[in-house]
Amino acid sequence: DRAEILNLLRNVVLPDVEVSAWNVKGNVLNITMTAGTLEEINHNVQKVNGNELVDFCTVSNAKTNENKRTVTRGNREETVIETSVTAQVVAYLNPDEGVDRR
Repeated sequence: DRAEILNLLRNVVLPDVEVSAWNVKGNVLNITMTAGTLEEINHNVQKVNGNELVDFCTVSNAKTNENKRTVTRGNREETVIETSVTAQVVAYLNPDEGVDRR
């Protein structure tokens, strides 16, 4: 049911990554997640994939984001580049777990 899906998001996904969007249609859960590195995305996808509600999951798209900002250190200004990775993760829910997908 939806409560199980919310628990999956709350307890498995959100502790490690930022979720900007998610939706469920049929037995497919789509999640847009952002983390510091692709390795962090991969780690989170493996955790989702290991959950009993999920049959399997894939990463359909991943892109690196770059944010430049100027900081002042003492008398100097420096440009700091922060990067993150945003990925579209598709989790196919396990039909054997009886998840109500209405």
